[in-house]
Amino acid sequence: GNDYVTRLQWQQPATPDTVVVRATLPEGELVVRGVSLIDERTGGFQALVLSDRGHFRLAHSGDVKIYENLDVLPRAFIVHRAVAVADDEVALALMSDVSFDPAAEIVLSEVEGVVLAGDVGPGHTQTRRDSPAVVPDVTWYAPERVAIEVDAEAPGYLVLTDTWYPGWEATVDGEPSPIQRANVLFRAVAVDAGRHRVVFTFRPASLRVGAVISLVGLLVLTIVVARLLALSKASHGAIMGTAIEENSQEGES
Repeated sequence: GNDYVTRLQWQQPATPDTVVVRATLPEGELVVRGVSLIDERTGGFQALVLSDRGHFRLAHSGDVKIYENLDVLPRAFIVHRAVAVADDEVALALMSDVSFDPAAEIVLSEVEGVVLAGDVGPGHTQTRRDSPAVVPDVTWYAPERVAIEVDAEAPGYLVLTDTWYPGWEATVDGEPSPIQRANVLFRAVAVDAGRHRVVFTFRPASLRVGAVISLVGLLVLTIVVARLLALSKASHGAIMGTAIEENSQEGES
């Protein structure tokens, strides 16, 4: 193929609402690499977003163009459909399907020690009644603790688009709840209908092991110090007793 640069001009200045490019080639494919609007009066220009899928906003134009995805999902949201799989490759294949809607459904991965909510099993789909989208309120966000207020119209899954990692624990209204790995990378917790407070806390096993080792070390140190003090007192008492005995013998002489 060949690359061409074409410049089209209007007779009078205008502000177009829509720019449509149609290929009139009898065969082959037209690939549009870039379109810009130029104001010849000032030399200013505006690069247009080339996308027929999604909504984007040009955030930076230069040697590299940066676009903001206006359809991005919130950090936390609720879904009511899920499918459980035992293999990440299968999960990725399901997520790559054009019919997959990440705002309405998730793919759950089996995690050792985690029981999937409801009757969802490997390869089986669970559908929970659709309800109006309610964005959960993230009331606290810190590296090792996240608190979220949820108001669910129906049972579903609270999805937190933070990385799933061993050591994270969750509670729903103060009661422990398993964290499931959603869409390969994220965290999900099953919630029932109604208002709930979900708290994620990072408590890695290494921290607990370190605390136990430190406690044992402190206990051993305390015993050793107490033993040394006891030996020191005993030695001091023996020396004082010998000195008193010697003084007594000198007095008799």
